[in-house]
Amino acid sequence: MSIRMRTKAGYITVTSAYAPTLLASDEDKDEFYQRLSDLLLSIPTGHDIALLGDFNARIGADADSWTSFVGRLGVGKINGNGQRLLELCSLFNLSVASSFFEGSLWSKVTWMHPRSRRWHQLDHVIIRRRQLTT
Repeated sequence: MSIRMRTKAGYITVTSAYAPTLLASDEDKDEFYQRLSDLLLSIPTGHDIALLGDFNARIGADADSWTSFVGRLGVGKINGNGQRLLELCSLFNLSVASSFFEGSLWSKVTWMHPRSRRWHQLDHVIIRRRQLTT
């Protein structure tokens, strides 16, 4: 679901997404990311983006490997879905906003693994890199 709005600061496209889980087929994941890529390609580069959703992706906090896409305040370690999401971010110069801002662990995590009982951050807010400084 997506909406484009004109604000005093300019245009912004707000998109809500729900990605396939880690156990989904590669074909389902490929289709999701292709549709998301098509949407992102349709947004003019001068417009802001707010991509919100449950990406079922752990992006971790490896800011050294994913410079400008992930900040040092992420949670946990990357998984396969996180790799896909960060590759999308690198293609469109997007950043996972929550990994750049301080906040309690409880304000970032959204899901507890039933066996390990560890909390993970699977929901993300993704914006254009330039929006981090505005």
